[in-house]
Amino acid sequence: MLDVHAPHESVHNIKDAAIHIVIITIGLLIAVGIEQTVEWVHHLHQRHQLEADLHAEAVRNLDLINKQYEVMDASIATMSANIDSANAMIASRGKAKLKYKPLKSKILTPLASAWTTAKESDLIGLLPRDEEKFYDRIYRQYDFLMDALNHSTQSRLEVMEFNAQFADHSGQPTIYIVPDLSRMSVDDLREEVKLLNRSWADAQYVRFRFDSFYTGESAVASGAVQSDADVVSNVVPRPKTVQPAEDAGVNGAAGSAQKH
Repeated sequence: MLDVHAPHESVHNIKDAAIHIVIITIGLLIAVGIEQTVEWVHHLHQRHQLEADLHAEAVRNLDLINKQYEVMDASIATMSANIDSANAMIASRGKAKLKYKPLKSKILTPLASAWTTAKESDLIGLLPRDEEKFYDRIYRQYDFLMDALNHSTQSRLEVMEFNAQFADHSGQPTIYIVPDLSRMSVDDLREEVKLLNRSWADAQYVRFRFDSFYTGESAVASGAVQSDADVVSNVVPRPKTVQPAEDAGVNGAAGSAQKH
């Protein structure tokens, strides 16, 4: 609040009044200028803090996603091994005695709290227009990733619900349902393959979405805030962290998956 005080001395003529008006005007301009400067410095500090928070979040996300790639690839390899086993059982009309590999995987969800908080508090308006568009594109990839993860989780649950019919329920409670393939008919095995293929495809799409978000966060972490289109056009797929084993990918892939 700016307070305007009456002059301490009496105003005797127009000249004195004009002088007082000029003094008051200059004082007001100085006060407004100081106030605007303080506000500008405060906003600049908020902007730099937001950029630092987004950078720190990107660094944490890159570390988390690198770990998630190992989990995802092990899970995908295990699903491939189980598809091979089920197909082999179908080909042998149930005579082949193959085992289902436990699917152990956990989702390490990336962070988006810095961007979400900035949107809710209108702090993103402090960023330059191009920079705001850049971050918006990156976190749109985050939203796509979350949608893909939810869809993938649903397809995993469908596999688990189907497998529960053929699992041993006498052991310790576990979320990793391991069915006995020998208890499945040929039609059951075909349904198993169909559900596993759907889950496998969903997992591959999730990996692609991780690639897109990882590419954007890499640009943030390196300080290379670029144009709006670069985040999508320069997606770099991450190399597979789990390679198929020489024996058709059944034993080696499952062994890697069990480590996670």
